[in-house]
Amino acid sequence: MQRIRVSVMAFAGVMLMIATTATPSAAATQAYTVTFLMEQTVQRTCPRGAPAGAFCFTGSDRSNRRTTESYTGVLDFSSPIANACPPTTGTDRTPGYPDHNVVSIGTPGGDLFVTTDGVDGTSAGTDAGTWRVVGGTRRFQGVSGGGTVSTQATGGAGTAGDPIRSFSTYVGRLTLH
Repeated sequence: MQRIRVSVMAFAGVMLMIATTATPSAAATQAYTVTFLMEQTVQRTCPRGAPAGAFCFTGSDRSNRRTTESYTGVLDFSSPIANACPPTTGTDRTPGYPDHNVVSIGTPGGDLFVTTDGVDGTSAGTDAGTWRVVGGTRRFQGVSGGGTVSTQATGGAGTAGDPIRSFSTYVGRLTLH
């Protein structure tokens, strides 16, 4: 009888140890980097409430079959940020302009929804800012995180016939819950 009791206690202790070590963590944080090489952006009519003189736009990059990007945003020309951008050839530092975007990043595992806030350097065609997760579907449901985003324009006028062409890289961390 004593031997059975000791065996049951040992078995219960082993099961408790397995249950404790096998329990997955509540959240897993991982590095996240994605680059979009063929963005196309077109000017659109600004919604009510946008700053006067703003450049409102929509765009996407569907060049990669596995990861896509769709976005809409506003570039606020009424609020210049003095000396925010590096000098271009023969000039002093130039102003930058705040921009704000809502972005959907589509993957086979789900969609990641982020917002971005940055400073657009129109003189050099650059944009640097931060991104923050606001939601997601399937694999990204309940995800949190953020990081930096950088964009470089390579040409275009922002019209349907001549969209602004650019590439962007998002770097940061995601916590999957």
